Amino acid sequence: MTLVINKDFAPQEAELQFVAIFEERIDFTRVFTLPYNTLVGVMEDDGSDASRIEHCTTHETWIRRQGYLYFTPPNLPVLYTSRSNLHYVAVHFRFELCPGVDIFSGLDHWLIDYSPAEVAELFALFRLNDRVRSLSGLKEFCLRFCNRHWPAGCEYDFHRQQRFLPVLREIRESATAATTVRELAARLNLRPEVFCREFTAVFRQSPKTFLQRELATKAAFLLRQRNCRVKEAAEQLGFSSEFYFSKFFKRQTGISPSTYRHWTPEAQSQVQPKR
Repeated sequence: MTLVINKDFAPQEAELQFVAIFEERIDFTRVFTLPYNTLVGVMEDDGSDASRIEHCTTHETWIRRQGYLYFTPPNLPVLYTSRSNLHYVAVHFRFELCPGVDIFSGLDHWLIDYSPAEVAELFALFRLNDRVRSLSGLKEFCLRFCNRHWPAGCEYDFHRQQRFLPVLREIRESATAATTVRELAARLNLRPEVFCREFTAVFRQSPKTFLQRELATKAAFLLRQRNCRVKEAAEQLGFSSEFYFSKFFKRQTGISPSTYRHWTPEAQSQVQPKR
């Protein structure tokens, strides 16, 4: 029996990639608009209504409770209020069919499951001493969740997306703050106005918005590296100064790059696992 894969499907582009994985118990109130998916499993709360998430557009609010999984899609503006009695594991990841095009892009609401057994599994996977096995198990966990909640009516025009793959790869691999839409249009021998119109029709966002979100994601990856300072991230991404990079990153995500850089390590140090 021979299995024939249609090349138009471009299966080699499908990828789930982690941005950050961490355990947290910390006090903060902050608006985030993160350019990737966030999956949170809550292991413990104190029964109060203090820890919550609020949709900044619709003002829908959920109290975060023990035993629940909370999924936030990319670029959803959320007001997070968290108290130190809330104990959870968070997984930030991208799940893309082609570079920069997340399967859950455009989803405008949370996905929430009550599943104490899966929350316990998430914590157990995170705490495995074998880090390779831990990451493998966490990836399987995220894929299982995504497959369970695959966006209804989700359709992919692979023929039209394939045309833009050279541009998508260029943005992923080499785009900086100096990259222009005109340069991207030239990659496909199109006039800028035609390129913008066709790109927006296929990906439901302008190429400028797409480029800025991808730069924000690149910045997030860089800032998660312990040896990469804010100034170095700004230089690597082609910003003229640390000031303009900080302004850009905060506008895209709702958090300054210096705060983002130290956010996870500081949080982890405050976690006191139960014995």
